[in-house]
Amino acid sequence: MKQLCFAIFGNSYQANKSSCIHELIALLEERKARLFIDSTFYHYLTSELSIHFSPEGLIEGSDFCADFVISMGGDGTFLEAARRVGNKGIPVLGINMGRLGFLSDYQSEDIASAILTNVQLYRLYIERYLRHHPDVNQDLDIIVTQKEATAYGLPIEVYFFTRDKAWAVYERKQSDIFDHLLSMASECGLKLYQLNM
Repeated sequence: MKQLCFAIFGNSYQANKSSCIHELIALLEERKARLFIDSTFYHYLTSELSIHFSPEGLIEGSDFCADFVISMGGDGTFLEAARRVGNKGIPVLGINMGRLGFLSDYQSEDIASAILTNVQLYRLYIERYLRHHPDVNQDLDIIVTQKEATAYGLPIEVYFFTRDKAWAVYERKQSDIFDHLLSMASECGLKLYQLNM
């Protein structure tokens, strides 16, 4: 299984939230994730907050690659992280540490639930992937839901619509999307199971 790679962005206005940053880093290190961090944020954490850890690398500008981006800050930090992600198709997970957090998925005190399970990461990845996929119709419902666990596993149901409704094109695009989603399950530490009846 490939280690998941996280790119972390933040700002220097959140000194009172250093315990949240410690918690996030500990959770990611516990999962054996590869960590990359914005160089300015890293220097702030190490010099101003005396938080010491060893990321795999520092990020300068927009030249980076990751499986997930974590934005630690308010809406401004989230928008800056999204700008730097650009059209890479990397999902951005927002952890609100500021006053405004309309774009963030989680509050700073909810970090453990933000990084808690592989299934949550996978569902988040699927939803963000579909929301940024050019062939998915963004005007219609995109639903990723976890169904009740069975003796055979934990079903995840995915609903979305493609922009192109021509049957053959639709089938090919849907197959391509699901091929990608199926390949990403193992990247999130999950195993696929198909029940043959």
